[in-house]
Amino acid sequence: MIDDRGSAGPQAGFLTDPEAPGAPGRPATPPPAAWAGGPASGAAGCAGAGSRGVAGEITSPPLAMTARVTARRSLAPGIVATTLEAPAIAAAAAPLQFVQVGLPAAGAGCGSVPGRPFLGRPFSIYDADAGSGRLTIVYRVVGPGTEMLAGLEPGATVQLLGPLGRPVPVAPPGAAGPSGLTGPLWLVAWSWQVAAFRLLAARAVAAGIPVTVLLAAEGEAARLLAADWAPLVPPAPAARPGEQPGLDLGGELRGHLAIVPPAQLPSLLAAALDRDGSGGNGTSGATAPFLDGAAASATPGAGGRCPRLFAAGPRPFLQQVQRIVRGRPVDAFLVVNAYMPCGYGACLGCAVPVRDGAGTRYVRACREGRWFAAGEVIL
Repeated sequence: MIDDRGSAGPQAGFLTDPEAPGAPGRPATPPPAAWAGGPASGAAGCAGAGSRGVAGEITSPPLAMTARVTARRSLAPGIVATTLEAPAIAAAAAPLQFVQVGLPAAGAGCGSVPGRPFLGRPFSIYDADAGSGRLTIVYRVVGPGTEMLAGLEPGATVQLLGPLGRPVPVAPPGAAGPSGLTGPLWLVAWSWQVAAFRLLAARAVAAGIPVTVLLAAEGEAARLLAADWAPLVPPAPAARPGEQPGLDLGGELRGHLAIVPPAQLPSLLAAALDRDGSGGNGTSGATAPFLDGAAASATPGAGGRCPRLFAAGPRPFLQQVQRIVRGRPVDAFLVVNAYMPCGYGACLGCAVPVRDGAGTRYVRACREGRWFAAGEVIL
């Protein structure tokens, strides 16, 4: 889920399609050659265990088409899911990619600013189904653009550009080699920003990859998130809203949903990553029992594959996760939000600093991201 924030300047790069809703999309103008080298992927502490991490690449230009709204529902106060009919984009969409949504022209103005919104809005793809030709975006209503989007009734149309951003390939069951994510997979997020991971989690579960989802939320948000995610990832009993972690489940627990108060998440994550897999714990103290199995199965020294961890949330949250994973046995990646006026790399408005052996360079969040190795991205 990306915030609804406008950008100055013309609507450069957001292509419209005059064809009828549901028609196949046409390729957008190809982006220029890579601005600062290849994808910024890598490990944050798993050298020798797939140390270059997950190697997703953009292999085709985005499509521009008119999409029809087919459904709209409220997930929580201020959180809305909109489903769009866009067959070509839904068929091409992959985990951690996003779309730019161009709203109907507001000649009479939107809110207090005549003519807004000026630019397309980037939104993570929450779900995509090639069979039905539909995709879903989930967003928080925070400005005139998302307010207008949330008010569109089924049958209304928007302009859609996508899929955009570097995908996370998920290896099919039984695949061997570097064909994609193989797991275990940890998804760590601040409240509803976990929406960016829904498609990744769904495809990983379908591929038989153990998925652990650790969310920072409490109160009503925790209850609604549990209802939204429990059908996909079974909740750990100790992670149910209103309960404190610490229930001893016994045995190994792999693939579960844990929702904890924000203040508890850092220590629980650090302790889980410190667990050495032999019953002892690292320097962070005792691991919460409902994370024990996930930690044991994710520790390379215990015979498991090096886990992949993806985190999403506000910048202070990502900085905290960045500090926690530093030097620990996990390939960690951070999903970075940035202003994206065009969405496919032409405007250079979403520059993100990263560090490598040659020093600091800038890459485009929309093209070389939105996910970056935790040990490389500068927040």
